[in-house]
Formats: sequence, C-alpha cells, structure tokens
Amino acid sequence: MRKLGDLDNHEDAKCFRWYLESQSIEAWHDEEDSLSVTVWLVQDSQKEQAMALLQEFKEDPKDPSFKTSSEQAAKKHHVKSVQEAKERKRALSANRDSFISNYPVTFCLIAACTVIFLNHHYIDKQHTLFQYLCFSADPIARLTGVRNFSEILSGQIWRLVTPALMHADWFHIIFNMLWFYQFARQIEGHMSSKRLLSIMLVISISSHVVFYLVAGPMFLGMSGVNYGLLAYIWTMERFSSAHRNLDGQASKFFVFWYCLCLVLTLIGMPVANTIHGVGGLAGLVLGIFHSGRNKNLVMYFRYDEDAMKYSLWGLGLLVAGMIIDHYTY
Repeated sequence: MRKLGDLDNHEDAKCFRWYLESQSIEAWHDEEDSLSVTVWLVQDSQKEQAMALLQEFKEDPKDPSFKTSSEQAAKKHHVKSVQEAKERKRALSANRDSFISNYPVTFCLIAACTVIFLNHHYIDKQHTLFQYLCFSADPIARLTGVRNFSEILSGQIWRLVTPALMHADWFHIIFNMLWFYQFARQIEGHMSSKRLLSIMLVISISSHVVFYLVAGPMFLGMSGVNYGLLAYIWTMERFSSAHRNLDGQASKFFVFWYCLCLVLTLIGMPVANTIHGVGGLAGLVLGIFHSGRNKNLVMYFRYDEDAMKYSLWGLGLLVAGMIIDHYTY
C-alpha cells in the first residue's frame, strides 16, 4: 500500500475513494480528523492510473460524474460486504456440517468420475458407457478425421461435457480428483454451487470443442476443468477485493506442468495440451468478467507492464500446445 495524495476534506476523500473503486482501483482514506485527508492506494501497479484520476478529480471535485460513479461503487461494495458476511458464515458452518451438504456439486462430480472409472475398468468390459459419454463415437469420423459433430447435432449434447468425467488410469483420476477437490471446493464454498457448475460447463465445452477441431475426438479427463478453475481462482483473488481469501498459489506449478506435458507429448506420451490451455483461458476470461476487470482492461494493460508480457507468453504456450496436438494425435 502506498500514499496516493491528500484531499481537503473527508467528503471529497470518500467520494474519490469510491470513484476509484468504480474504476476497479482499490483504495482507502484516513478516518482521523486533520487539515487534510490522505488517500492510500492498495496495488502499486495502478499508481499511474490512480494519479491521473486524482489530478482530474482535484480540478473539479464537484463534477456530478464523480458523485454518481462513487455512489454506485459504494452500493456495490455494500452488496459485496453482505455477500462476504454470508460466505464467512457458510465457511464457519462447514466445520460442523458434512462435506456433501456444503459442497454438493463438488461431491457429485467426484463421485460421478469415480463410478464411471470403476465401471469402465472393472464392470463394463465392452466399454459401452465410455462410448456413450465420449465426444464422438462415429467410427467414420475417427478414421477420416472429419469434424462433423454428428452425435451432438442429433441431440446428444451431453457429449460436450461428459469427456471430463472419464479417466484413463488410476494416476489420471487420482491426480485430477485431488486438484479438482482443492479448486472446486474453494469456488463452491466462497461463492455458490451454481457458480461452480456454470464455470465448469463453460470451461469444459469450450476446451472440448477446440480440441476436437484441432486434434480429434480422442480426449478425456478433468484436467482442462482444473486449469480453468485455477485460472478463475487466480483472477478473482487478484482482481476482486471481495475474494482475497481465495488461494491460487498452485498457478506456478500448473504452468510448469503444462510445459512438461508439451515435452511429454513430443516424446510420444500424448497429453491434451489444447484442453489445458483453452480451459485455462476460459477460466481467466470468466474471472476477468466476474471481477469487473473487463471495464478497464485496456487501461490495465497500458499501466501494468507485466500484464502484456505474461499474456503474450500464455498465448504462445497455448498456440504451441495446439500445434503439437494437431501433429501428434
């Protein structure tokens, strides 16, 4: 946190603080009585943008546009505060209630993956259920490489999502379920079951469709959803003041894992890298919109010198994964 500047009175400081919030810039102002009131900036990377807005505000603090924006931001903050109180109450109750009742979507998806896996390996030797859940069971499309979406266009829309519920071996399902438990539980616990389910649907559908177009129908697993959930958590933790309690510390490991998977694919152990990359991108985009960062995204790229660099690196890794998948699957 750094000092941004001083204003003449508490009314102006409060108005300007909430005006900054309307621009997705988190700030605070002193509450003590003094000749001037100090406004403090939370994120140093937004200093230049905030200083420019402060200069603009000082020139005409009575401008109605400042008051209107600040009042709207204050109302939104109040709504977020109420929601945050509910989240804390829910988190406290989690110590007393069961995992199933607190995280029903997380539990049901883990249970579904486990049942499908056991059925595939130990009961259904003909793999009938797998054929019914995979993206495409059309043998002609598999042989010719034609992307015709035949089953989906005929009404079997569940195939857009259900490949995420299938896993190849014990390492695959255990690895994915452990991470899914960590990420899904955060979103469902701090937000809602509906939010988790909607995010998962968007991530899985987008990553599955893109991979099918790039490399074909041979894919399965929850890893793309995991990348998307982590990207969503990381974005909300970084950009939403109401969700600072989320934990996106695993992001560095998952970037390393993505790069390792690229190498493994090149040496003959194919991994659906496109699903990982598109899943992460989908989660990032959802997080940007849900955190409100989309309102000043252009300005963010302009004033945060690392944002453009990391974005280009991420897009480069995604394109690399798509090219590798296209020529190895």
